[in-house]
Amino acid sequence: MIRILETSAFSFPKSFKKSNEDFFLSPKRTKDGYVVAIADGVGSYKGAKEASSAAISCVDELASEMDQVEIESVFSSAYRRVCSLFDINNDFENASTTLTVCHINDKGLTVGHVGDCRVYIKSGNKLKQITKDHTHYQQLLDENIYSKDEIERMVRKSAITNAISRKITFKVEETFIPKDELELDDNQLSIYLMSDGAYHFWEKRPQFSPNTMRSVSKFCTNFLRRIERNIPIDDYSMVGFTVEWND
Repeated sequence: MIRILETSAFSFPKSFKKSNEDFFLSPKRTKDGYVVAIADGVGSYKGAKEASSAAISCVDELASEMDQVEIESVFSSAYRRVCSLFDINNDFENASTTLTVCHINDKGLTVGHVGDCRVYIKSGNKLKQITKDHTHYQQLLDENIYSKDEIERMVRKSAITNAISRKITFKVEETFIPKDELELDDNQLSIYLMSDGAYHFWEKRPQFSPNTMRSVSKFCTNFLRRIERNIPIDDYSMVGFTVEWND
């Protein structure tokens, strides 16, 4: 049996003069485990906030209804919900959002991912990234034709290639890690979901003290302080949680 030991989260706009286009779902009990999600509205289009909110609301509702969480069904439903925004407001024709969903149960961890939010799992005193950014920047890195410095001069890191939108045919990246392949610490696992406005500051200095890394709440508090000591580049959100398996 699996249970939540600890959870912590934050979500703030880049500036308090603008609205926050990030939304998240804190760990929610399902019939066989927990679901957590994060979404980041694609900010260059009208309806970005409504799109990310709609996607998270859809995940929230389905987590309560489904006997078994099916990633493809969750994302298909989120897509239909985002597309329906156009019926409410024609200005939302290009409304788009990223969406990243984690489902964890006794079998292991399943991640569904579209866009550039990230999922990390704690590995010792480090965080191991288990999603890949769906960005033009990452695509060029994968092609291994240009150097990292050349790519940074060519494209913006934030240029997204995959999002939930009525104008884009999105592709869900689905990853399953069996329980026996997860790096458990005394049968426990800590998972972090971050929007790009948050992990930008983790990338710059991916470390905290061992004492901070032992606790999701301490990590969240110290990480929020780190971001706000600097100048936020975007809306910044994170939800972290620790689960324990009782065999």
